Amino acid sequence: MADNKIRLIQEQEELEQRQLELFGIRLPQDQIKKEIEESSSFWLSPASIRRLITLYLQQTCGKEQEFILGEKPLKTLRLSQEARSGLLRDFQQLHRQNTSTYREWENWLKGNDQHLSITFESACASQYPKTTFIMPLHPLVKQAAMSFDKGKRVVTALKVTSNKVPTGRYEFAIYQWQFHGIREDLVLRPVASSEDVTAHLAGLLEKAEEAPTDERGGAGSPVWDDLDAQHYKLWSEARAKHRHRTQELAAYRRESLATSHRARISLLDEQLKQAGNEKIQKMRQSQIAAAEADYARRIQDLDIAMERADVTAGPVAYGVIQVFGDASNAE
Repeated sequence: MADNKIRLIQEQEELEQRQLELFGIRLPQDQIKKEIEESSSFWLSPASIRRLITLYLQQTCGKEQEFILGEKPLKTLRLSQEARSGLLRDFQQLHRQNTSTYREWENWLKGNDQHLSITFESACASQYPKTTFIMPLHPLVKQAAMSFDKGKRVVTALKVTSNKVPTGRYEFAIYQWQFHGIREDLVLRPVASSEDVTAHLAGLLEKAEEAPTDERGGAGSPVWDDLDAQHYKLWSEARAKHRHRTQELAAYRRESLATSHRARISLLDEQLKQAGNEKIQKMRQSQIAAAEADYARRIQDLDIAMERADVTAGPVAYGVIQVFGDASNAE
């Protein structure tokens, strides 16, 4: 499903690119490729989601047992009644959605069966339709994410072996950018105390391991204010580009709407002139009125989207990463 959605986004972007050029609005040629690449994330991969769930279950239910059983894609979630009751309390804190996924999860938490067949892999979910697919929108994932949202600055310590950046100790922060306007989007933006590390931070974090806490980079350290200042500059530039991009899209869509509306009204007017029956005339007049109302509504939606064009930002994580060179594998 995710792959299909990405392909549809790509097709839409390519179509709009060609149409925007017809209206004299040109966009960077690498923008489509960049947006497609950013639509997938290591942090939403099956392995990352499983790790998030494991940490959540250990935090909520205790660390002395295995909750997710099985080495193959098809796994079993095993939780005692007491553990399910704890998860049910967290589930009830979520914004309720009237979907089968939410209903089935709630029913299992309230039921007597301590085993649930699950998978984190889309291919496995397609092969076994009755298996619970634990993906980013599943309530269990949302519960886990909510449990780690502490509302305060927490600094994590990591270590990694890599030759992509100079060896050393680097502070970093990750911010969430939410784009509002004609197109809604959400991205994670890393910032590090070195530009080299910023460019490679995502890859470094994928391979990083937990390290002993370094008190020099505590939550009250002024280094985080420096990172916030760097982030503010990047956010300001992104916000300005997003607003400009929204203006271009609005101009294109307004012209596209006007062109299609004129053609639609012209066709309905011609049909009205040719109609000899009074009832058909009334029907055509009603269609014209509906077309005018639809056009006005779409233009109003564009105006509202233009007013909402903004990028809101907030910190997600802070950390210190110690990079060690790998003498056995020069990168």
